[in-house]
Amino acid sequence: MESKGIMDNFLTKGTWVRGFYMVLFVVFYSITEILVTAVVVFQFLHVLFTGRQNERLLSFGNSLSIYVYEMMSFFTYNSEGKPFPFGEWPADEASSEGTD
Repeated sequence: MESKGIMDNFLTKGTWVRGFYMVLFVVFYSITEILVTAVVVFQFLHVLFTGRQNERLLSFGNSLSIYVYEMMSFFTYNSEGKPFPFGEWPADEASSEGTD
């Protein structure tokens, strides 16, 4: 098997395109951190004032955590699939399975 030289690696267009997407997803990740914080605060306040969890926030929080996982998988080269908005928004798997 023939190995590529460093210059070949630098000239590979696919690597630079992936790098661009990675930088873009770092921006999305920063926005996601703010959203996660908001979900945590609102869920806590909802439980504090009503004594129960907000089902819509549970669903959104679960989807958001799956989205973060998808971004991390892309960042670490464990996935080639691009997360939302270039792929589908992750479904809340817990809601689709039903809860007890």
